[in-house]
Amino acid sequence: MQINSSNSQPQFSVLILAGGNSSRMKFPKPWLKVDTTTFLEKIITTYQNFGIQKIIVVINQKFCIEPWESKIKSLKNQATIVENTAVEKGRLYSIQLGLQRLADADFVFIQNIDNPFIDKKILKKLQQNRCKTGVTVPTFNQKGGHPILINRAIKEQIINNFNSSSTLHDVINLFDRKNVEVEDDSILININTPEEYKKI
Repeated sequence: MQINSSNSQPQFSVLILAGGNSSRMKFPKPWLKVDTTTFLEKIITTYQNFGIQKIIVVINQKFCIEPWESKIKSLKNQATIVENTAVEKGRLYSIQLGLQRLADADFVFIQNIDNPFIDKKILKKLQQNRCKTGVTVPTFNQKGGHPILINRAIKEQIINNFNSSSTLHDVINLFDRKNVEVEDDSILININTPEEYKKI
């Protein structure tokens, strides 16, 4: 395991999860619009503006073909696009695919595509109050939200010990957890249906 010297700064990266089928939404969530930009574009821009240089997007392969192929090509200058060809293996498999591209990362934000409203202030608070021995979870009124921030040990556990019957929750329960209370209830948003989309 790589260990940073006391004088080095930890490396932060982000894994954006867009590998699902969007079956309840009936339209690919990465390409839903907020004002004039897509969910995926907005999320990538937020992390870039926060200073994250290594951005991985795991996306369902069927959302990378026409009519969205041009969007994928335009994003390849901003993020590493990993096409998931086996979405039936579940969310943890998508996470493993992405984390395999982040071997050097000390901490990784796990960002869901169904919440494009993440704020830089929240990212900074998670970063500053990170749990060095496990997972950092933003909370609003003591209710956990996203994104979460995992440390290197959790990352390597998922990469090296993938179990198709396990969930991310199962894995992080093996490690320490630190809740970080924030004043923004946007961390609780999950946009999975047309009705939830209309509300925003």
